[in-house]
Amino acid sequence: MKQIEPHQRPSHPPTARLSILEFRAARGWSLAQTAQTFLVSSLTIASWTGRLEEEGPDSLLRLSVPLNAFPDFVGHLVRRLRILCPRLGKVKITQVLARAGLHLGPTTVRRILLKRQRPEPPSLPGRLSVV
Repeated sequence: MKQIEPHQRPSHPPTARLSILEFRAARGWSLAQTAQTFLVSSLTIASWTGRLEEEGPDSLLRLSVPLNAFPDFVGHLVRRLRILCPRLGKVKITQVLARAGLHLGPTTVRRILLKRQRPEPPSLPGRLSVV
């Protein structure tokens, strides 16, 4: 890793960045010591520290997947309701699901209905499929 230029090395995931900064704080290391130990540049450690001080620890741990994304079974339910009751619109589907305790917006139902369902790969005959 030392032979690779710093800007060409693989990047650390956000959780590793926070762990490195916690390790630096626990050991009382300088920017240079931390950078040398973890094979990153001093400017990178300074950038992580600055982001941590300005925006808090959540800035390093932002998730790439939104937390408000619904599981796949919700999409399956919406599409199944549309197939079984084709005259139901997005608002009526929303109301039916709300009575069951699942609160979606009509725009979410519309987005789910417009999104194409990926077909599952066919299983080969004579082989067990792993579930």
